[in-house]
Amino acid sequence: MNKKITAFFMICMIIALPVYSASVFASINNVGIFGEDGLKGYRKGYDFTYVNATVAIDGDDDITPDKQVFFNNIPFNTCRGLPNEYFMCFLGIKKETLESKTYLFNITLKDDSENVVGMYANTFVVDNKGPTIESFTINPKVTRKGNLTVKYSVKDYAYGTSIGSGLSKIIICKNYISNVVKEITINDSSYIDSRELQFKTSDFVSSTGSANVCIAAYDKLNQVSEFRCEKLTVDENVPEIKEDSFKIVDYNGNEIKYLSGKQMKVIISIEVEDESLDKVVADLSELNKDESSYKNKVASCASKNGVSLCTWSNILIKISSPGKVNIKVNAADYIGNTAEESVEINVDETKPKIDKNSFKLTDINGNEINYLTKEPLTAVISIEVEDESLDKVVADLSELNKDEPSYKNKVASCVSKNGVSLCTWSGVVIKLNNSGKVNIKVNAADYIGNTAEESVSYDFKVDNIAPIVKSLKNSNGEYNNINYIGKNNELIAEIEEKDSGFNLKKVWLLVEDEKIQADRCDKNSGNWKCYWKNVKFNAADGSSITIFISPNSEDDAGNNIDVNKGIISEKFNLDIKAPALISNIEIKNLDINRSYIQEDILLGDKLHIKAILSERTSVTASADFSGIGLGSDVSTQCTKNESNWVCEWTTNEIAPKSTNVELKFKFTDLVGNEAEKKVNIKVLGVSDEENPNHWKISSIEKMPLAIDRQTTELINQKTYYHIKLKPASVYENPTILALDLQCDGDMTYIENSELINKNFNDPYIILTLKQESMPNVSLSFNCNLFIISRVGDLIIQNTEEEPVDLTIDFYNMPLGELSQNVKDKIKNAQDSWLVKMEWLDFAEKILHLAEQICRLIQTLGKINEAINDLELLVSPFESTGLVGIIKTTADWTDRMYTDYIKKLEKYCKYVSCETTIWGGWYDEFSSKNTPEIFKEMRFSGGFWPSSPKESIVLSLATGCLPGIIYNLQKRRQVECYYVLCLKKAADEGIPLSVCDEQKSYLECVFIFGEIFQIIPFAGFFKGLASEFETIVSDPLGLIFGGLNFYCELQPTMAGHAICVSAHLVPTLASIVQDIIGFADTDNWWISGDVCEEALKPMPETTEEGINETDGEEQTI
Repeated sequence: MNKKITAFFMICMIIALPVYSASVFASINNVGIFGEDGLKGYRKGYDFTYVNATVAIDGDDDITPDKQVFFNNIPFNTCRGLPNEYFMCFLGIKKETLESKTYLFNITLKDDSENVVGMYANTFVVDNKGPTIESFTINPKVTRKGNLTVKYSVKDYAYGTSIGSGLSKIIICKNYISNVVKEITINDSSYIDSRELQFKTSDFVSSTGSANVCIAAYDKLNQVSEFRCEKLTVDENVPEIKEDSFKIVDYNGNEIKYLSGKQMKVIISIEVEDESLDKVVADLSELNKDESSYKNKVASCASKNGVSLCTWSNILIKISSPGKVNIKVNAADYIGNTAEESVEINVDETKPKIDKNSFKLTDINGNEINYLTKEPLTAVISIEVEDESLDKVVADLSELNKDEPSYKNKVASCVSKNGVSLCTWSGVVIKLNNSGKVNIKVNAADYIGNTAEESVSYDFKVDNIAPIVKSLKNSNGEYNNINYIGKNNELIAEIEEKDSGFNLKKVWLLVEDEKIQADRCDKNSGNWKCYWKNVKFNAADGSSITIFISPNSEDDAGNNIDVNKGIISEKFNLDIKAPALISNIEIKNLDINRSYIQEDILLGDKLHIKAILSERTSVTASADFSGIGLGSDVSTQCTKNESNWVCEWTTNEIAPKSTNVELKFKFTDLVGNEAEKKVNIKVLGVSDEENPNHWKISSIEKMPLAIDRQTTELINQKTYYHIKLKPASVYENPTILALDLQCDGDMTYIENSELINKNFNDPYIILTLKQESMPNVSLSFNCNLFIISRVGDLIIQNTEEEPVDLTIDFYNMPLGELSQNVKDKIKNAQDSWLVKMEWLDFAEKILHLAEQICRLIQTLGKINEAINDLELLVSPFESTGLVGIIKTTADWTDRMYTDYIKKLEKYCKYVSCETTIWGGWYDEFSSKNTPEIFKEMRFSGGFWPSSPKESIVLSLATGCLPGIIYNLQKRRQVECYYVLCLKKAADEGIPLSVCDEQKSYLECVFIFGEIFQIIPFAGFFKGLASEFETIVSDPLGLIFGGLNFYCELQPTMAGHAICVSAHLVPTLASIVQDIIGFADTDNWWISGDVCEEALKPMPETTEEGINETDGEEQTI
């Protein structure tokens, strides 16, 4: 509660502050805030904001707007002076979008010292909403010409239910907002307006028709409401009853054109056109006098597009006399317009029509009876009578059977369809003694009482001749004069019968003790044929079966078959096995000219299909070729060779819808036994890709690399080129179907060119030279491989062309001759910058001499060590005699070595690169990191070099000048060896490739291999084994090597003399070896520089030989 009181107090202080400030320091009056419409306190959502105010500060006669007058901290634009030190200040803010709501603002007035001297606070409303039409009605909506009342209620809200800027005008329009009928101006600041206005219908609709009466409202910010409309219909027309649309239909949907005396329930309909139809009433009393409700029967109407279909359902028609029926229809709309129409319907006055030609007298199976039998016949009599309201048909049938008095007036049973009745008399027993004509009278009457009569004559004959069976056969025929029958064949008996016939099908077969009646009997070419379908047998395949015709079979007159004159039985061989394929169905393409994939089937091929079957009777065949774009039932005639049946098809060009196709075959023998076979084939597609590119040549291997030129006149030399092709795309897996070769170039020297292994992606090209003299250097050929490929299930029918450039090189030219290209190679090698660096020879000799001097210094150090070891050996003895001399000598040599010779060792370290121009970091690094280096080498398979001199990379990195000179000289020597090899190639018959391979080998071993000095572990262990072999082969080495090892493990006084001796003896041996080496003066100088020989110019004879050779080639 205390917090609320405190808050209220603070609010009061804030509100009072501007008032207090204004009264003390300044004045802020006539404040206005508005938008583009100039309505004070309001602006639209997207609008300018304008603010003006009259301000004054005591003693300030020049108020600066941008420094002293602020709207929500936004400085004003201008201030214009007024009398009495007042200023009219103005601020304009550009268009911006603000949310619809009420905003609080303040105007702050500051003095020249920027102290607030006055404040003003108020609110303004952002109104972004047009007025709301809360209700709008017109009355009436459908009417004749007259008055119209319009009611509306409109409110203006700024947002939600907050009052807006106020209404400015209301407009009542016709159809469109621009077509104003009445405008109501709102002069006050009201935000709500409700009115009831009176109009004439002619203000909107001039005559019969319709229009929309609409309303729209505007607020004072010129924002418009929704445009709401109500439809007004003015109707001055009476309903139009369409007499032509009047219909009467029964409940089966049949239209009744005229009425009969027959009672029936119907549906009556008529169309009435009127936009505001109210009710349709008909007087239907003349259709049924007994129904009083029919006097004013109201219709049920359904309207569509201003036309109403009005119906009266379940109307019972009951008319007792002929003539015309009058039906009156009245229609009225909601406005009161009425109309009346009368419809006349004819009542039937036509008598029934009896169709004599439709008269039939048949047995119970529908067979016409023309002949008398020995026994009475039961018959069905029928006739057609045409009448829409047929009531009864009666016939006098007494002449057919005098013994039945009821036949005098026999009533028929009639069934009507489309106004025609089929009237029948069933179960009529015919009993006549003699042949001749019989008269039958037929009477017909309809419900109105119209009657008709017709007389029909019918002639009966007598049949007393016995039928004769002429044949009994299988419907499929016979084969080689033998009757065959299958599982479900049709048997046919041909019977000679001239009179009554076999309509009653009283013919039976006797099959395996079973009596089977004929399925049907037909008259055919004077005789009758009776048929038995699907006769079944229990016997085994190949059995002989006798089938009899029952002697009790008879014609329709009751005459039995004549067993003496006709056939009463027939033998058949039972065949229930289907034809058997004795081999697979052969399917081949007919494109015999195709050089590739002759066994495969391609799109567009013509096929030859052959099937061989075993069957005792004839065979027919059909095939479903729809899968290859041909017919679904393609039959062929099968022919018989000595023992089997051969069925063959030759197709047109095939066009399958898919790659994998199923062909269906059906083979049928004489009696209908069927054998079916499905064959799956793959049909490859054909692509007409214009520039196929599915292969690329990955490598070409030539064998031999060169041919001895001196042998080409003796034999036909051959060169083999192994071409390796690989797919051009990793996403494809093409195969080669056909490969061909075409070459040009030096083909005059070629006896034969051939391509082998051509169906694979690594073919060989063989070029056979003619037996003649060849050019000195080489032959060149520009060849093309032509490839036909298969990619997946597609055949690329266009040829892909892959260029192949081939050469045949020759060697062993005439002695002393060098070809121009060899001469160029020698010249280029001699002119290389490295070979011309002859100063490397001098630098290498100086370095070699320095190494020998350092070896001498090292030997003097060994002598000093030996004298010191000798002194240690005699140290236990007294310093007299020889012992004293040894000790004195040892002191002098040690002093001389330390003071003079040892100081020269630091220069030797530069020679051996233990110390370099960059310092001794390499040795320090090697000693500190030896475990790590060996750890790395364990996995890399090599050792870190012991000296940077051994590697050109480390020599450059460490600044080892001797190593740089040493490695450059090695590279120079390799180049010089290459020049010498080229010079000797012609004299010794060496192929130039040998020189190239020798150079590559030397570079690998001595240059590139030593760049990183990767020495395999095998080399390291080989070095250890060599040292061990030296120790074992040298007895002194074995002894003193073992002693040194022991002394390192046991450095005690007990073994002192032995250990000194172990060190002294090998040292003396090493000194002797060094002295022997120094005695050999050849070790002090480097001799035999190969570059001296390489740089010598080539003999004149070689150049002449070249020129002569060139001349010979030009002659050829």
